[in-house]
Amino acid sequence: MRVLRSAALLCLVACLTVGCASKVMTIKLATDDPEHIWLQYFVDADGKPIPQGYQHPAQLAPEQIKKIFEAVSFEEYSFFTWRKVDRVFSDSEVKRLQEPVSKALAQATADQWVHFATTDMKREFLAITATRHLTDGICFVKDGKFNLVLGNVNFELIAADRELWRADPRDRFYFDSFRLFSDPAHGIAIPPIVLNDKWFKKRRVNWLVFDLEKFMQPPAPAPTTPADVTERLRKLKELLDQGLITPEEYQQKRKQILEGL
Repeated sequence: MRVLRSAALLCLVACLTVGCASKVMTIKLATDDPEHIWLQYFVDADGKPIPQGYQHPAQLAPEQIKKIFEAVSFEEYSFFTWRKVDRVFSDSEVKRLQEPVSKALAQATADQWVHFATTDMKREFLAITATRHLTDGICFVKDGKFNLVLGNVNFELIAADRELWRADPRDRFYFDSFRLFSDPAHGIAIPPIVLNDKWFKKRRVNWLVFDLEKFMQPPAPAPTTPADVTERLRKLKELLDQGLITPEEYQQKRKQILEGL
């Protein structure tokens, strides 16, 4: 799927604003080209880091990163409606990313973000054989939220040196039949439009914001229905009649079931 990458338009105003006034510096933590984990940051004309206000070092455990990356899915517009298609990251990609990204966030300063790239063997639509595909982007924590911005999404590495986008994915806007799937009810949203902002003047289809407190909450237990209670009481009585529990155990468990109503 080259949709996100091939339909990209570079926002020239943003590039001129950021590119001329600042420079991106890179600290390479792990590189196995084209896969990598980097820390990046802006510096001004004097070489001083430009404050970003991130909540770094960020203590996100590998299991938390795993949960976030597993939740990243995309939608395609077809037959006049948006349809959720699939996850962006494969199980293999998530497994390879979760610990390095966790460590990088813990190492980053308040001015640095994490740039990552991962690959997996995948098949294009109707393709017979699998080829190597790459997904990359950046992530950072700010205002209690985990920001994930993708650049190349499932990009087929045919001529990577000539075609691969390697710059900051925040400087790109997309007008396409593709977008990342948001789920506000579970703490996954897209950034709001801010007309005078260099990054948010248009809807960002490649940017997700995870409300960590809301997203990391365990799912609420399903409410108990009268039918459930009736069935549990019936099975409990069968255990008593079969002599598998004592009358005292029966009464104690029966009381617990009824208190759960």
